Amino acid sequence: NPVELRILVVDDSFPVRKYMEHKLPELASDAVKIDFAGTGEEAKERLAARNYDMVFLDVVMPGIDGYKLCKWIKAEHPCYVVILTSKKSPFDKVRGTLSGCDDYLTKPPEDDRLRAILQKRLACQQSDLARTGLDQ
Repeated sequence: NPVELRILVVDDSFPVRKYMEHKLPELASDAVKIDFAGTGEEAKERLAARNYDMVFLDVVMPGIDGYKLCKWIKAEHPCYVVILTSKKSPFDKVRGTLSGCDDYLTKPPEDDRLRAILQKRLACQQSDLARTGLDQ
């Protein structure tokens, strides 16, 4: 059974959403299903309706910012959260860590870093499937 990651990309920038739509399947050998949200509110609706393995999250968005949304996701729908932002300062990285994110990437993300995160998550999915398969 091929493992697939269900990913939510939350970013108010259309070009960033388009970039991720093309880049993620390329780097994960098509083992991804991707949904998109342009605002934190839209992301909350998507997360309430479906389970995601991974969320890529912008910080600066209208309405709820990425840090607040990350805290909410970790409390309500725990999954792997990657902050994807143009904010590069050490202070911003600390804020990301404090919000509970699992990884912090700056835009545009380097292919190698993005691929490594995706491969790590796919490997986790595979071992989870193997474990649950053994339990039955």
